[in-house]
Amino acid sequence: MSDKIKNGYWRVSEVISKYAGLENVPQRILAAAAEKGTAVHHVIDGIMEGFFPPDLPDHIQPYIDSFYSWYQNYSKLVFSQPQRFYSDKLCLTGAVDGILTNGETTLVDFKTSAKISETWALQGNAYVLLAGESGLKIDRIIFVHLQKTGKPAAEIPFLIEPQPFLRALRAHQLEYGIRPPIRTDRI
Repeated sequence: MSDKIKNGYWRVSEVISKYAGLENVPQRILAAAAEKGTAVHHVIDGIMEGFFPPDLPDHIQPYIDSFYSWYQNYSKLVFSQPQRFYSDKLCLTGAVDGILTNGETTLVDFKTSAKISETWALQGNAYVLLAGESGLKIDRIIFVHLQKTGKPAAEIPFLIEPQPFLRALRAHQLEYGIRPPIRTDRI
């Protein structure tokens, strides 16, 4: 999936970032965490496409072990690859890690952070809104908290209740504008 974002859309992560409580975390630590999370997501994408991962760096392997503990329960089900959704109505975009289909449609997001964030429910519900506008009805939200120790992943379900996210989006739009400024890196 391309990381290029169309101009004129807020990213879900931009909208919820002020609620994450990360403003006092040094930028180098945030950048290292983002790099690790991206690497783990790339390996997971490859596994779900049927590729067996090569030897992985020591700081990545435990997350993949944690993923496998979760995935063994779902590997026989239909799992779609990451997908970016856009909402023209909300001027919003977000990329889900996957959609699991087994009689009901479950939105799945993988997390590598040290602890569970209160923003995950906002994020999941933003994705439900985006998927719905694209014609995909989501029945369930789960975030899979991968463990840096390699222990089994924790599956965290969230209720589908989009109103808190919509309030956060409205506050963001009041502060920064309905549409984000045009960015040359998105052209």
